[in-house]
Amino acid sequence: MSNFLQLVQTVHRECSVSGEAPGSVANQSGLLAKIVNWTADAAYEIEALHGDWNFMWSQHGDDMIIGNSTYSPPITLGEWDRESFYLNYTTSGYKKLTEVSYRDWRDRMRNGVQTNSKPSYFAILPDKSIALYPVPDAVYTMTADFWARPERMESNLDSSNIPVQYERVIITAAKAKYAEDRGDELMLMNAQQEFLYWLEKLEAGELPGQERRRKSTPEAMVVIPE
Repeated sequence: MSNFLQLVQTVHRECSVSGEAPGSVANQSGLLAKIVNWTADAAYEIEALHGDWNFMWSQHGDDMIIGNSTYSPPITLGEWDRESFYLNYTTSGYKKLTEVSYRDWRDRMRNGVQTNSKPSYFAILPDKSIALYPVPDAVYTMTADFWARPERMESNLDSSNIPVQYERVIITAAKAKYAEDRGDELMLMNAQQEFLYWLEKLEAGELPGQERRRKSTPEAMVVIPE
């Protein structure tokens, strides 16, 4: 995968900007600073376009504390996969947790004395932390899947989460920003067309359920029995 500086240099070259390409993304001014920002903006905006990109997927695990009902989210969290919450997932005694609304959890916790027990429910609180009900009576391991939030590239060696085979989508998006700023309508049209081509490929390859969008023949579905 090209790093941030390499992407900026590619955008600089493909836009036919006069002068040498920047040797760093830091401390640039004028048009070079704009190219740096357009490249960073392009990658960030594409990562933020969908909340469930496969390349942003990750897993989280947390050991429960007896008597403690709420747990902090991972620092990179964007969105939880609400169907993926389990206790002791890797053991024969695993248990799938059922989601309840934050208000439902809050009302349950307010009503009467709480008896610690094996949790059956979880709620996602407004700050995206996790609350369990009943309150854990033992040390269980809670696991869940999530999608990370986009992060803006800032330094030379930073890289996007977008897979290398689709990095043209970043370059073409940045070129479109350059062309719009320069008022170059032909470059803008060409860059937008190429961007849409690569965006469709990226979505087909990296969004759940979109795998067939760019394949010529159907695949047989395999049904896994319960």
